[in-house]
Amino acid sequence: MIACPRALSAIVAMCTGLAIASAACAEAYPERAIKLVVPFPAGGATDTIARLVAHQVSSALRQTVIVENRGGAGGLIAARAVAAASPDGYT
Repeated sequence: MIACPRALSAIVAMCTGLAIASAACAEAYPERAIKLVVPFPAGGATDTIARLVAHQVSSALRQTVIVENRGGAGGLIAARAVAAASPDGYT
């Protein structure tokens, strides 16, 4: 039991603000396709798992998830591709 009605009001106001903010963020993302970069060639176990994850994420977010295989150089090619991508949360 909360002894102070002001504390209860503050908690309710904070929760309401968080709910409104999270609803606004949820609507804005994702607006376009998401790219999942896999640092191994297509056809392997890692590629299969990445495609299963991409399918689940695509279903949950209702947005296309593209799996891009960038194998070679011990993952350095994929790491450079991700590092060069714009920091918008879509790669």
